[in-house]
Amino acid sequence: MIADALGQPLTLSRESEASSRGVALLALDSLGIPPGLAGARAPDGERVEPDPTRQERYAEATARHSRLYDALVGSRLAADQRLRYLVEQGFTPCIVGAWGYFMPWMGVEKTEKHWRYLIARYGAWPVTWCVAGEDNLPWYLAKGFPYDDREQAKGWTEVARYVRDTDPFHRMLTIHPTGIGPCDARHAVSDDAVLDYNMLQTPHGQREAVAPTYNIARAAYEMKPTMAIMNGLSPIYPEWGLTRYQRPRAVSIIQKEGVPLRNDGVPVCGAGELG
Repeated sequence: MIADALGQPLTLSRESEASSRGVALLALDSLGIPPGLAGARAPDGERVEPDPTRQERYAEATARHSRLYDALVGSRLAADQRLRYLVEQGFTPCIVGAWGYFMPWMGVEKTEKHWRYLIARYGAWPVTWCVAGEDNLPWYLAKGFPYDDREQAKGWTEVARYVRDTDPFHRMLTIHPTGIGPCDARHAVSDDAVLDYNMLQTPHGQREAVAPTYNIARAAYEMKPTMAIMNGLSPIYPEWGLTRYQRPRAVSIIQKEGVPLRNDGVPVCGAGELG
């Protein structure tokens, strides 16, 4: 099989302690004592020729493995490079471990193993954890979609507790809610004690998104006990050509409601900010 996979003939050594012989030859070679590697006696056992037909199948399998490796590991290495760049520039990346609808497919135990790996791989960096995105939203083709999946939220709450208990660096932790019902992380878990800060899910839209964004932020700001809040996304997307409108109009609405502003005009919501 080895000859077929390599596409090269092999000679089977008669040496019963091949590994020990190899170590001895390497030691002699490093000390400059003959025969060393160059003068070592070549194996004189049976010669095995590769089978061209089987070699072709192994070559196809090797190519398939390379494609899968590049797709799985290669993309992760690319993520490492991007995260490293952000950290070097002084940013604190928020790592989203999975999307919410993965829970019924993976289950709590496998998801915890996945998170154990993420903690081991990235926990030493100055990151924050987002246990899941839209953790209480089921798969898009699920019967009755969309709805607030409380059983799914319960599973992610267990995973969040596991991350808190496992992470030796004690990175800040939150979860990304869906836009159904109260659009904040505290309502997207069955126990908000697992959260360090409250991530919001405000509307994706244009001008009509500003007022709901304020209402969501204000409601989260008034919740007890107090928890820092952060908007998980911009309520108005710059690519929609509203950059000139977005900040002054949003600030205007918020000022009318009496929310305090920082010196640079950013609304302050508890320990977090809207913007």
